Parts: sequence; C-alpha cells; structure tokens
Amino acid sequence: MKKKKADDAFRDDDDLGLDDAEPVDADAEPVDVDAAVDPDASVDPDAVADDDAMIQGLASDAVDKPALPASADEVVAAEPEDAGPPARTSMLTLVLCFLNVAVVLAFTFLAVMDFAARQRWAYLVFRYDLAAQGLPLQEEEKGVSAAHDVAPRMTLDPAWLKEAYGKRGGKAVNEKFRAAEYEPQRIRPQDLDDDFLKETFKAHGGEPVPTLEKEIARLKGKLPGLLDAAAADAGKKAKTVGDKQELLRALLFPLATTTKQVDASDDAVAATPKGNLDSLIAVASKRRMLADILHRMDDFRPYDPNEKSLEKVVALEPAKGGEGLTPERFVVKQDQLVDLLNKRLDESVAAKDWAGNERSGLEKRRTVGFLLFALSRLKGADGKPLYPPTRAEVIVGIRELTQAADTLTLVLEKTENRLLAAIQRDRGHDYVYTPDYRVTDPQQFADKLLALLERMEIPVPDKDGFKKAARQHFADLLGKLSSDAAQPANAKVLAEVKALLAKEKIVITEDKENVGFKVKEAKFDREVLRLADDREQGFVGKHHEVIERIRDLAARIEAQKIRLDELKGQEKELKRQYEERATQEKETRAKLIAAREQTLKKAQDLHRLQDEVYRAQIELAGASEMNRRYERHIRQLELTKKGRKR
Repeated sequence: MKKKKADDAFRDDDDLGLDDAEPVDADAEPVDVDAAVDPDASVDPDAVADDDAMIQGLASDAVDKPALPASADEVVAAEPEDAGPPARTSMLTLVLCFLNVAVVLAFTFLAVMDFAARQRWAYLVFRYDLAAQGLPLQEEEKGVSAAHDVAPRMTLDPAWLKEAYGKRGGKAVNEKFRAAEYEPQRIRPQDLDDDFLKETFKAHGGEPVPTLEKEIARLKGKLPGLLDAAAADAGKKAKTVGDKQELLRALLFPLATTTKQVDASDDAVAATPKGNLDSLIAVASKRRMLADILHRMDDFRPYDPNEKSLEKVVALEPAKGGEGLTPERFVVKQDQLVDLLNKRLDESVAAKDWAGNERSGLEKRRTVGFLLFALSRLKGADGKPLYPPTRAEVIVGIRELTQAADTLTLVLEKTENRLLAAIQRDRGHDYVYTPDYRVTDPQQFADKLLALLERMEIPVPDKDGFKKAARQHFADLLGKLSSDAAQPANAKVLAEVKALLAKEKIVITEDKENVGFKVKEAKFDREVLRLADDREQGFVGKHHEVIERIRDLAARIEAQKIRLDELKGQEKELKRQYEERATQEKETRAKLIAAREQTLKKAQDLHRLQDEVYRAQIELAGASEMNRRYERHIRQLELTKKGRKR
C-alpha cells in the first residue's frame, strides 16, 4: 500500500513538471527577494488573475490526491526495481585492476622463490651440521647434552670472509672484516623425520635410525650374525693340514696371557683331527674378533676388574684321553664373550657405568664413536669391514670419528706393548724378578725408581736420602709383595711407592697444559708397574722405549715450532697494531695542533671582544646619571619655554 502511494506521489510530481525543472546551482549567490521586487513597477491585472486561478486549481487537485511519502524509507521502498542502466567501468580502472593482480602474482612468485631458496640453504646447512655432529642421543630430545656444549665452534677467518665476499660480487670496501664464530645448530631426534632418514641412510646399508641408542640396539641384534658371516670363510685360503694348523695358531696365540696357555693351545691344535680344522678355524676366527673388540674397548674404557674373561680367552680345560681342540674345551665359552660384548654395547649408551658413576652425553658419544670405528677397522676373511665405515661416519659424525681414530692409535700402541711383553715372556730371559713376588733386589729397585723420577723431571730434594729411604723401605717388605686373591703384586708395589713419595714429600707436578688431568701421574704409575713387572724388557722393549722417547722429543719440537709460529704471528700483529697506532698518533697530533691554533685565535678574539666590552662598560658606567641630568635639563628647558609662552 505504501509503495502504491509513493508511486502516485511521484506521478504527481511528474504532472507538475518537476522532472523538467532546471537544477539549482548550489554555489549560486542567494537572491534578495525584496531587492528583486520593484515596488514602483506596474502590475498587469490579467496576469495576476491567471496566476490566482492556477493556484486554486492546484489546491483543489491536492485535496483529492494522496499525500507524499512521509519518510525516506518509504521513498526508498517506492523506488522502481529497474533504477536505470548499470554504471560504466572506465578503461583506466580495468588497467589498474589488471596491474594490481599482476603485481600480487609477481610478489607471490618471488616470495615463493625466496622461501624455496631459503629452505634449500637451511636444508644444506642442516645436513652439514648433521655430518659434523652425527645422530643425537635420545636425551637430547628434551635438552642440550654436554657433547653439544663442549663442541668446538667454527671460526671464520677475516681473510676468508673477505675473499668469499669478493667472489660473490660484493663491492670493494675499506672496512676490515671481523672474525665470525659459527655455532653448530642443535639437532634433536624429532628433527629427523622418516623421509630424511631414509634418504640419508640410502647409500649406507639402509635401516635408518634417529638416535645413537637405536643404532646400538640395531647393532646388538646384528653383530652375532655379522661375526658368523665374517668368520665363515676364514680357512678358505688354507689348503693343507699344516696351513690350517698354522692359521689356528696365528688366531689363538696372540690372545694367550701365559706361557701355559700357549703350550696348551699348541698341543691341542696338533692333536685335532684334520676333519675338524675347518670348523675350528671359523670358531677361532670369531673368538679372535670378539676378543679384539673387547680388548680395544677395555683399553679405551676399562671394565670391571673382577671380570677376568679376557685373560682366559684361549685357556683350555684339561684334555681327556688325548683329545684335540674343541669349542667345549675353552674355559670361557663363546656365548660368555658375546654376553660380555652385549654388556659393553649396553654400557656405551647407559646413564651409568659398571661402577655406578654418572655418564655425560659427551662420554656416550665418545664411547659409541670409538666402538663403531673399531668395528669398521676389523675385517673378515673376505676383506670387508665388519661395520661399514661410511655408516659409522653418518652415525657419530666426522668430529667424533676423527677423535676415535686418534684414540684407536693409542689403544693399538698399548696392544703393541702387551705383545712385546709377551715376546719377552716367550723368550724366557732378561728376567729381574721372579714370578711369585716382586722387588727381590731393593738396591736395584731404588736406583731404577730414582732414575724414573729424574727422567720424568719430578723434583727430588735429597736424592741420596731418597735412595736410602727407598732401599730401606723395600728391604723391610722383601718377600711380602706377592700376588693374592685381593690384589696383584705390582699394584701393591705401586701403593708402597706412592706411600714412600708422600713420606718423603715428593709431589708429581703436572705441566701447565695438563693441569687437572693428572697425565704425568698416570704415566708415572704405568712406569712403576712396569718396574714391578716380572717380565723385564728385552732388546725389543728397550728399542721401543728409545723410539718412544724420540717420538716425545719430536712431539715437543713440533709443539715448540707451533708455539714459535704463534709468537711470530703475535709479533706481526703487534707490529701492525703499533704502526697503525703510530700513524693514528701522528694524524691526531696534527689535528690537535691545528685545533690549538684555532683555539688560540679564538682566544685572542675573545680577549679583544672582552676588552671592548670592558671599555664600553666603563664608558657606560655614568650613562644613567648623565641621562638623568639631561632629563632634568630638558624638563627645565620645557618649563622655561612654557613660561615664555604665557
């Protein structure tokens, strides 16, 4: 109904000719009605009558027609649905819209490219850090381990930075580059997803693992099978019975710790039927590999001293009726060695060692790194390593693998010493002490002990007094320092030597670079144990000692050369700094002299201006009094002038 009324109202407006009305100019000046009407103008009576008639007609029509809309809402509601032709969009608007869309697409494309490049570089940096650090420990999932805290930081040399900056198209700059330290990022187990691990281990035997613990668990299940496969063809190249027997002796004899074990093994090999030699070679090869791994692990991190299995690896039970060598005759069964190896594997990533001491993340990484590197150096009969070296590099990282290589060198040196002692023992000569007890000649032992202190540069205030005290001390213990179930004889000798040193107030001082590590004390303990050993060195051992001293001297010379190079570098740097400071001092002095000349000139100007001010102040000191006199004089003149006028 409201819409119909509005339509009628608009139709009435059309009848009145409102659509044809000219628009009103909003900026036009207002019309003064009073000014526009001329009161003196003449009025046409006919025109006035016509206007009155038209007004009365309009009024009568308005009475019969409905009223106009009362509000704007009714007007809006009354508008026809077809308001007219649609608005036009200009060509400029279309071009701008197109350009905006193009810019948005270009920006999106560049942003995607930039993000992809950043992701690619971040991925490469992550792979680089992973190659250097190796897989994380499980404990690094919740926090940073000691291995990450003490990891060496990479220092980027200023010269290298400048060269790299130039190669990448950087503009030449006069500023010096500063050394930058790169800290490797923390790698957590959750950062290594399945796809990444599959890609990483694809070229290293597959079976991806995210942590060191998982790799040790995998190795624990795989190692017995790997040992069996490596030992299966150990006797393939031995064709005759003699060759097979010699191969058995070569596998077993290095593991013997006593002459009795050597003789028993030799007799057992000779009595073994030729049909059993092939299977025994495989057994002996596996036993040899197990013993080598355990010996190296024990030299790296000693195990429970109550565990004596490694001393009896080739010990045999008494033969029954001329029985030859069989797996059952070994005192230490092969399963016991496998169990011991599993314990060492578990301990490598355990939170505590066999003695209950806490193990840090760094200790775990070092142990796992040494274990895997040692396994990678063991080869089977086919010449293939027991553990892939490339996988070891991926698991523990380049840094720990390098450390493991250095450590294995020291371990092999200890093994060499043990074999040299075995050689001397087999020769059966150059013995100083009898096997049952130690220090049968106190005078000789005192002389050797004093020589050892002098060789290691341990200060002895009174050498003659010390020699006398040592001779008397061990003369009182003559025949008492023998091995028993509680403690070996050489350990007792070492304890007595330490007590003697404490009594004589002789202190083993460490070198500056080894303070806190007791390196010299450990070396002294080893040498004392060698003095107390019943297997005195022969020519080979003495020759080895001479070689060791030569190596020590060469190492010291090399260290001094390095120190000399460092001092030369420091001297060069200090000289450069001095020249730079001298040049800076000359420039600063010249600037200071020039500034002082300017200061002097300004001081002279200031003095002159102050003098002028002072003189002006003197001249103006009586200006106020003079002004008052002039004022009185002027007033008198004005009064005089006014009096004359009157």
